[in-house]
Amino acid sequence: MKKIIYIAPLLLSACATGVMNVGDNLYTNSKQGWFALIPTGSIKTELIDEAKAFCNKQNKNMELINSSEQVGSLGRSLPEVHLKFKCVQK
Repeated sequence: MKKIIYIAPLLLSACATGVMNVGDNLYTNSKQGWFALIPTGSIKTELIDEAKAFCNKQNKNMELINSSEQVGSLGRSLPEVHLKFKCVQK
């Protein structure tokens, strides 16, 4: 029974903000891994794919402005990735 108590917070810790408008044609998207050992590269790839899809819906290309990553540490923190991008004409 105690194993369920320890695993439950890990399953509930996944978090994604979704694409948010933060200025004139400037967007952000963030995601936190659900387990400390998830590589930030895979999270970043997911976010970039989401950003590209978002811009494609507007018939535009995604241009990455910047990104930041925080590697997870077992028992201390979860991995996080933040992207800032804009959609530009094709």
